Amino acid sequence: MHCLGLKYFNKNQVLSILEKAIYFKNNTNYTKSLQDAIVINMFFENSTRTKTSFEIAALKLGAKVVNFDYTKSSLQKGENWIDTVTNLNAMHPDFFVTRHSYSGFPLYISQFTQANIINAGDGTNEHPSQALLDLMTMYEHTKDIENLKVCIIGDIVNSRVARSHMYLAKMFNWN
Repeated sequence: MHCLGLKYFNKNQVLSILEKAIYFKNNTNYTKSLQDAIVINMFFENSTRTKTSFEIAALKLGAKVVNFDYTKSSLQKGENWIDTVTNLNAMHPDFFVTRHSYSGFPLYISQFTQANIINAGDGTNEHPSQALLDLMTMYEHTKDIENLKVCIIGDIVNSRVARSHMYLAKMFNWN
């Protein structure tokens, strides 16, 4: 199952993700639910917290992590995205975690792989993992995420996190 953006999820799916996230946070004896899975982190923008968080989470769940370095890939020699993803797909990864400045990049590459795609931020489109983390924080502090008054400060026109929050706002009837 892909996580391309929150616009593709319904409320029950988001609540299920929230429930699992809280479980993993509160239980240090992680199940090895990703035992032997291969996760390829494809970050085309600088990232400290998101990239490291995904890597640590995958390792704690038993996955093996490959950090794809596009600066040392055939993309630098002119290879296109389709060929790059197709070649990586031939190695049978289970997940691609992607961050890219191109809005729609996760959806685009999902056409060329059977692996699950997780959007870690795409252009000004969405950053669903950050918005889900924010939702979990709200839940931990309020225990009720329905009908909240939420204020987002900053450049919301170009903010992928704000865009993801807007989908949550609609789901949970935020003001």
